[in-house]
Amino acid sequence: MEEEEEVLIKLRAKLFRLDAVEKDWKERGTGEVKLLHHEKKHTVRVVMRRDKTLKLCANHYVTPIMEMKPNCGSDRAWVWKTLADFADGDIHAEVLAIKFINSESKYNTF
Repeated sequence: MEEEEEVLIKLRAKLFRLDAVEKDWKERGTGEVKLLHHEKKHTVRVVMRRDKTLKLCANHYVTPIMEMKPNCGSDRAWVWKTLADFADGDIHAEVLAIKFINSESKYNTF
């Protein structure tokens, strides 16, 4: 369902989610993360699919209350919270972290 959206950026990355019970980061997938702009709805969405299987590992809108922060002092990783990620088919609030291939990639994204 990306036909009506324009790709603003597309980069390879690894995505993690914070497991609240175990207080540990769980890998969600490696692949291309995209920011998609829907001109008619005036929305921007984060979509990421796993390599090979193309299964969604991130699918949520960028909202004004989202704040991206550097993760653990890394120059390649960022953390943010989303209230409604649809990657698993159900709506879940998630704390997500993304790690790019190199430090320059993050400046070209969010």
